[in-house]
Order: sequence, then structure tokens, then C-alpha cells
Amino acid sequence: MIYTVIRVEGDYLVLRSDADGSESLLARALLPEADEGDRVKYENFSYEVI
Repeated sequence: MIYTVIRVEGDYLVLRSDADGSESLLARALLPEADEGDRVKYENFSYEVI
């Protein structure tokens, strides 16, 4: 699943799903290098900036 980081809220990234537009939170500790506008792939229970 592909997401876009739409904003940073403290220790969390707010992600928007490219598939259905839903928003979710991700702890920044899981993806510390991500910033607003980055694309993120979730696969096999892990996140990766693409």
C-alpha cells in the first residue's frame, strides 16, 4: 500500500492512502527520515520511503 505524508504532528506522521484517501497516524520513530510530501510504501509489516 502506498501513502503520502501530508503533515507532521509532533511524534507522528499523518499519512494519506493513495488507494482510498483515508488518513492514518504513524509513529515517527518507525520512519524518522520521512518528511511532508514523501511517499511511503507499507509492505510485509514495514514502512519504506520511496
